[in-house]
Amino acid sequence: MEIFLNNYSEILSKVTDYIANSKALSPLYLDNDDFQCYLRKYRDESSFVITRFYILNEKFRGNGYGTKLINDIHHIKSDFDKTIIDCIGNPRLVNWLIRHGWLITDETKTHRCPSLYKSKPRS
Repeated sequence: MEIFLNNYSEILSKVTDYIANSKALSPLYLDNDDFQCYLRKYRDESSFVITRFYILNEKFRGNGYGTKLINDIHHIKSDFDKTIIDCIGNPRLVNWLIRHGWLITDETKTHRCPSLYKSKPRS
């Protein structure tokens, strides 16, 4: 089995622990040979940001691994009001996110690449 899939539950567990400890939230950088992303609180501290999200290993690109990870991170129970995916360089990912209810941020107008957000589901 591939590294990305083998480490998936470990990656999600790290993100869940990181979000659970949001009171002292400093940036978290996750990476392995297959992907990398950087997680942080937004300036207003009510939003959670996924940035520098890259699927590095070409055999995982276009197969839904990245969108699954983004979706799973977004649905982790937390006090954050919304999830922001900052500065997306992959047009296919932007289109997928828009089709699945993500909205373009106002800041996108002043940046070179789009950022999107989605409100957190209420339980």
